[in-house]
Amino acid sequence: MVANGVMAHYSSVETTTMVDILHAEERRLVEALSAVRAKLNDLAPISALPAEVLECIFEICVSWLYEYRRPQNRLAWTQVCRKWRSVSLSAARLWRCIDLSDSLLTDEFLLRSGSAPIHLISTSTSPPRLCIGDLEPHAERVQTLDVHFFPEDLINLFASLGPDLVNLASLSLKVPPVSTSIVLDIKARVPGLRRLALEGVAIPWHLCVSLTHLSLRGLGAGYSPSINELLTIFKSSPNLEYLRLQWITPSSDLPISSLDHQIPLPCLRELFVAAKAPVILFILSNIYLPSAPRLQVNCSDPFESLSDFLPADLRTTYSALDVHGVRLEREGVRFFPSAGLADLSDSIISFGSSWPILKAFLPDVPQFFSLAHVTVLELGREVLLDLPRPLLSQFLVHLPALEDLRVAFGSSFFHDLFFTLSRPRSGSDSWETPGRDLLCPGLRTISFGGTRDQVAWYFEEKCIPRLLALAKARHAAGVPLEDLRFMRCHTLSPGVFEDFAGLVGRISVSAGEGRDGEVARR
Repeated sequence: MVANGVMAHYSSVETTTMVDILHAEERRLVEALSAVRAKLNDLAPISALPAEVLECIFEICVSWLYEYRRPQNRLAWTQVCRKWRSVSLSAARLWRCIDLSDSLLTDEFLLRSGSAPIHLISTSTSPPRLCIGDLEPHAERVQTLDVHFFPEDLINLFASLGPDLVNLASLSLKVPPVSTSIVLDIKARVPGLRRLALEGVAIPWHLCVSLTHLSLRGLGAGYSPSINELLTIFKSSPNLEYLRLQWITPSSDLPISSLDHQIPLPCLRELFVAAKAPVILFILSNIYLPSAPRLQVNCSDPFESLSDFLPADLRTTYSALDVHGVRLEREGVRFFPSAGLADLSDSIISFGSSWPILKAFLPDVPQFFSLAHVTVLELGREVLLDLPRPLLSQFLVHLPALEDLRVAFGSSFFHDLFFTLSRPRSGSDSWETPGRDLLCPGLRTISFGGTRDQVAWYFEEKCIPRLLALAKARHAAGVPLEDLRFMRCHTLSPGVFEDFAGLVGRISVSAGEGRDGEVARR
């Protein structure tokens, strides 16, 4: 203390007493300030929210913990005020999702989740070497297990969980690409397992019963279930809704031939098979699909026709399917239930291969699928390289309702397309019946460069005379083109379309995907 410029001196007893008094006063002021802040918090509009609503908000905050870009202060909402912290810590459901790759929070989340069902996951893109603690006391609460670990960590994880996973409903196991595949000898009981996804991991296949979702990926020889084991899984899981078999190599412990009775899968909504043609054919031949699930097939070896991997009885299942859009690619074909083609994932049927497939595929398509209602056809990059004129004409014959043609790639490969669309159908040599003898009489729009796999390119002006001949032919046949669109195109000048006046309703050239401006009008 300073008095008249002179520092006052206190005895040690006086100093201690004064410090105690000041500390007591400080505590009183802190408590008073805390009480004032608590009252202010109580008067804030957000404080009127019921605890149940706050829990829902906090559940969204918790979901951010598992995104690729995690918040810097991951549990900030628990430190805002006393009420928020109390609601958070008392809501066991907020802590049910436990990231095993985050050792700092695993134990705390296990404690806070109480007796609620839990979901064990890993979010690390590069799985660390883990020291997994004893999870057996929590094993009966495990409802979901979705992890991406090295083989050694998977073995340790199941050893830690113990013999009883009686409430496990969903199991997803994956090893990193740099790791070898593993046969994981799961000894735990999993009577409630309904969803199973394995990538590079094999398990005892007798556990696969009563499944609704099954995904097996990247299981080579020695890891994939055998043909007989696959059939047993299908028989034991009649309520399968989702089936994905991708790059599996089942051993042929049975002859690759059809069974006497097909295995019914009446609930199946999505089927994905990627394998060699004999395996695909065997699987599709031995399951009965009363309805038409979304079908994706990828054949890893060359084939000569659709019948090499599609059984004939699929015609009954898919022939009545209402297809409105088709996309052709060099290594694949997709069929869409609507004309939008906005998203490749919307396709109802798709076929793919590591090889160009159009020559082997297109001749058989009309035998399996009705194309009568297709209004949109999209030709992907380099497709015209693989379509000789007779095959292109043969395919377009089956598209009488086609209205919109979208084409990628360019230059001289347009010649066969323009010629085919401007000539009468095979066997007709005259224009006696306007439009009726022309291929695709309903065609109104042709877009160049408007496909999703097209980058900016240059439509060569040498193609204009051939396109003009097409416009004249269709105009003369009474089925004129209404719209020509050149998208992602930078080189065409308005003057090149002067001769199209009166033949085409509208021509547009744009540098992007939309229509920048019309350059000709009827």
